[in-house]
Amino acid sequence: MTPDDAARILGVAPGASLEEIERAFRARARESHPDLLPDAPRERVAAASEAFVRLTDARALLTGLRDREPGVPVVIVRRRPLNRWALALWCAALGVGLIVSILGGPAEYSLADIALRLVPLAIAAVGFAVTGRSVFLIVLIATTVVSLALTLVFATFGSLLALEVLLVPVLGLAWMGWQTRRRVTREVGRDGAVRPH
Repeated sequence: MTPDDAARILGVAPGASLEEIERAFRARARESHPDLLPDAPRERVAAASEAFVRLTDARALLTGLRDREPGVPVVIVRRRPLNRWALALWCAALGVGLIVSILGGPAEYSLADIALRLVPLAIAAVGFAVTGRSVFLIVLIATTVVSLALTLVFATFGSLLALEVLLVPVLGLAWMGWQTRRRVTREVGRDGAVRPH
C-alpha cells in the first residue's frame, strides 16, 4: 500500500493533515466496523473485517508518515486476536491437571509444592497464553523443568500420571502463547511501498 492508496482508502487528499486523517478514519470506521454487523452472514462480516483492517493500516501508514523523520521506515504491527474459548478450555484442563498434581504429584498435599511449583506454573502458562511475553515463557519453562525433575526423582505412578495430566494443558497454553507472539508486521519503506517484515 502506497501513501496515495492509503489516502484513497480514507478518502482524504495525499497531503492531508493529521486531524483530517483522524476525522476521515473515525467516520469510515463508524460505517464499516465489523461489530456493527452482528446478524450479517459470515462472508459479509469477513469482508467488513478485511476492509476495516485495510482502513486501519491506511491510517497507520499516513499518520506514521506524518510523524516520522524523513528516511526512517514505519513499522505497522497488528496482533492476532486471542481465541477466548480455547483459552477457557485450556484453563479448565489446567485446573484438572493442578488438582491431579496436588493429589498424586511428587509432593502430595504439600503447601510448599503448591506455592512454589504449581501456582507459578499456572500463572506463567495463562500469562504467556494471554500476553505472549518472554518473562512468562521463562517462568513456564523453569517450572516445567522443575516438575519434570521432581517427577523423575519421585517416580511413582501417581506422580507420572499427574505430570502427564498437567503437561497437556501447559503445552496447549504455551502453543497459544506462541500464537499470541506471532505478529503481522509490515514495514513501509522510503518509497512508501509496504513490504512484509
